[in-house]
Parts: sequence; C-alpha cells; structure tokens
Amino acid sequence: MAVGGAAANHALEKTPTWALATVCFVFIFLGLVIEHLFHIASRWLRDGRKTALNEALEKLKGGLRGRAANADGHANADQPLTHY
Repeated sequence: MAVGGAAANHALEKTPTWALATVCFVFIFLGLVIEHLFHIASRWLRDGRKTALNEALEKLKGGLRGRAANADGHANADQPLTHY
C-alpha cells in the first residue's frame, strides 16, 4: 500500500543509491551466511562419517549453485523469458 499517495510503480532511477546498496548488501550477506552454514554442516557430516548425508548436501549445494548460475544468465539476457 502506498504511503502518502505515492505511485505504486516507483521508477528505479528515482530510488536512492543507499537503498539499492542496502538491498544488495543484505542479499549478498545472506548468501555468504548460507554458504558458510553449508560448509559447517558438510564438515560436521564428514567428521561424523555420515557419508550419505554429506553426499546429499553436496548435491544440494551443486544444485543451488547451478540455479544461481542459470539465474545470472537469464538476468543478462536481452529477450524476456517466456518459457516459464
């Protein structure tokens, strides 16, 4: 809901730089925290000799990395995505 009658489709060009930087920082920070938690879990599973769970975690990490790389490729595409 818009506050003070502001337009709902606020242009990106009129958004303050600090706001965009803050949102980017939060996303990057959360990604790094999640990556670190995966690393800690992987080390704990490896030390506990839980090989099946460790392999499942590695597959999960690989799948997430693949999706991230795929999203980066789509973000830079010149044409809109219509097949989703």
